[in-house]
Amino acid sequence: MPKDELTVHWKTLGDTLIASIRFVGQFDEISEKFGELAEGVGPHINGKAFTLYRGGNPKTGYDVEVCLPVSQRVDKGDIKSRVLEGAPYYRDPERGDDVIFIDKAPQEAAKHKEATDPAVKRAAACHCPIIKAAIQRGEKISPTFCNCGTGWFKPLWEAVLGRPVRITCEESVL
Repeated sequence: MPKDELTVHWKTLGDTLIASIRFVGQFDEISEKFGELAEGVGPHINGKAFTLYRGGNPKTGYDVEVCLPVSQRVDKGDIKSRVLEGAPYYRDPERGDDVIFIDKAPQEAAKHKEATDPAVKRAAACHCPIIKAAIQRGEKISPTFCNCGTGWFKPLWEAVLGRPVRITCEESVL
């Protein structure tokens, strides 16, 4: 696969003690915040770094939390510790060769797990309100619409990797 192609595999994490710094800013600030976090928790790091995103946009900034699993609580300055409850959407990406594999967990995990109707299951999995509503109404939409979702990953991974990336949507709920 070309070096600039991006895809992703994930594993579910159990309950995890983390130390984190939460901020509202741009994706290119993530590396600096991880540096501050790693320096602040030092020898207590016991797992791979990850981020939690709570929305936002380029104008007002993104609500981001950079996180490190730790062996003991570290609370100082901007660094706060807490137990992050295990759930399908808190995952640890795997990297192989020049590809990062990412799979989005269902937006409504419990509803998705319990659903027996395929349309309800697909709607529960989807993060896009436009597609979710169309599925619930039984409307047909081209799967190419889901390429819009690649736009969420592109600026993030370009900031993290420091170079342009190509994102592909390999599978969607459509």
